[in-house]
Amino acid sequence: MKFGWRTTIGLALLAGAALLDAGAAALHAGEAAKAHALIVAGESGEAPFTTLFPEWAQRFHTLLTAKAGIAPERVAVLVEQPDALKSVARGPSTLAEVKKVLAGWTTEVKPGDAVVVVLLGHGTGDAGGSKLCLAGPDLTAADLAEALKLVPTRDVCVVHTGSASHGFVAALSHPDRIVIASTNNPGQGNATYFAEFFLRAWEQPGADANGNGKLEWLELFNRSAQECAKWYLRQYYDGKEWRTEGKQSRALWQKFYGSNSEKKMGAPMDPEAEDAEPQLGEWGEQWMGRRMCTEFAQLDDNGDRVGSAVFNNTALTPLKGSEPGEDGKQAAAAVPGQPRGLAGLPEFKDPEQKSP
Repeated sequence: MKFGWRTTIGLALLAGAALLDAGAAALHAGEAAKAHALIVAGESGEAPFTTLFPEWAQRFHTLLTAKAGIAPERVAVLVEQPDALKSVARGPSTLAEVKKVLAGWTTEVKPGDAVVVVLLGHGTGDAGGSKLCLAGPDLTAADLAEALKLVPTRDVCVVHTGSASHGFVAALSHPDRIVIASTNNPGQGNATYFAEFFLRAWEQPGADANGNGKLEWLELFNRSAQECAKWYLRQYYDGKEWRTEGKQSRALWQKFYGSNSEKKMGAPMDPEAEDAEPQLGEWGEQWMGRRMCTEFAQLDDNGDRVGSAVFNNTALTPLKGSEPGEDGKQAAAAVPGQPRGLAGLPEFKDPEQKSP
């Protein structure tokens, strides 16, 4: 077959365009994957959360930028009173602002990028679903799940440190996605302090269990979940006063409850004693009246919508994530701020619903 000159030029133009497209695709493929983060500190209500939530948000921002290496312009901080964190806050923690950031990620985030969502605050949960309390309309687990479906990356980690966070696990669960929640009981609606222990695990030495010089999400979870449970287990109420042993635990008790006139902390047996390991597995009369651990933090990263906890009333057992399909496998290989290289994997579909 012979071609005329117009056809020849047309084919040449098409070929050139194809080469340009291929070159652009190759250029994009060669771009280094980036990390993005969203920190949402919800409605505080009253002291001490009016100061705790902004403090926690600031500390998460510092860790995600200084330690995880995420560029500050890619870390969005939304707090109830933005003026309280003028240097880092992008806006108020309203549903509209949360959705605005997530909508921006649909174009800013590229396949293979890592995204981190940190939720701080009070929550509610019932048969209709779980929510993070915000000024105005609340953020529901369904809201966040739908928004994340539109973000073009599989590399997602959500850390929900608030009350009623249990319900977010089933809603957000996907293969490869890491979901950490401070509670694993839908009826646990009390104020939570898991954020403090998660931050301390990241800020202080000791969480690097495998000694590789890095802190993976699993190590942070294991450390914080255990330390949070131990703090609760060092406390008991004698009918008049709260008894808390260990200098570090007493300082935290004062930080969390010191502004509450209805709570009183009694004198310790030894004011200079360091925090000791709590006794587990013997729930006899000596435990009567004690405040049992109420924050059974859980992690899901295998997509089965059911998280795993480290505390089971008789032992504190860190998750290993050593076997395929076992919770912790993805989190053990994921370092905050470092994309996991999931760009080439096919998109996943919703797994079959399983009863949590």
